[in-house]
Amino acid sequence: MVFRFDLSRERIDYFRQVGEDELQSPSGVAFDPRTERLYVADAQLGKVFVLGKKGELLGEIAPPEGFQRPGGLVVDDAGGLYVADALGGEICVFDAAGHLQRRIGSRSTSDGRFQRPTQVALGPRNELLVVDALRFLIEIQDASGRLLGVVGQVGDVPGSFARPRGVAVDSAGHVYVADAAFDNIQIFDLTGQLLLYWGGSGSAHGQFNLPAGLFIDDADRVYVADSYNHRVEVFAYFEQPPAPALGR
Repeated sequence: MVFRFDLSRERIDYFRQVGEDELQSPSGVAFDPRTERLYVADAQLGKVFVLGKKGELLGEIAPPEGFQRPGGLVVDDAGGLYVADALGGEICVFDAAGHLQRRIGSRSTSDGRFQRPTQVALGPRNELLVVDALRFLIEIQDASGRLLGVVGQVGDVPGSFARPRGVAVDSAGHVYVADAAFDNIQIFDLTGQLLLYWGGSGSAHGQFNLPAGLFIDDADRVYVADSYNHRVEVFAYFEQPPAPALGR
């Protein structure tokens, strides 16, 4: 099911029926504030649904051959939708009308395919960030498709990943990655330099148990889907103020 939290009215509801389909394994959501459309990917059904602001089904989006296992979704400023197809090994990009515009493959593998692209995010200059789960890294491409670099590697030390899940970027260009094995969130810059990490296993505030999805809103609030604690934790990023001038 998909939950909806109305923070201003302090209301919660949910839905699991979309048109004639009952959701089986919803794997990604994205919202377009311009059109007030909600996109929901279902990995088991192999579909991406388009819903109106009242939750009504407006249609479905898919490439001609269909998706193999759609997962992470993100909407750009022009209303374009990026869909990570985990088993297809690519990112499919659709325009606001739902027409397939292009397919994006890896720029850092020999065959040009991602091994398991599960989640996607966009940077402040429309950089594309892809969680390639079986390679234990985040691949970053610029808006033209040029490889900018990768973040992370397999390992058990800070700056590496064991089970990367969610990815998001704040307004300052910091890259946040949720690792479901480490139960933490790591923060990098766009060059791959580790800046900070927080979390740890547990159920107290600031701890996680299999963190998965990540989202950062316009106010730089960080939402973490804390799967096995059955909650969403919300954090705020505050930019460090400049140091006072000498003599003051």
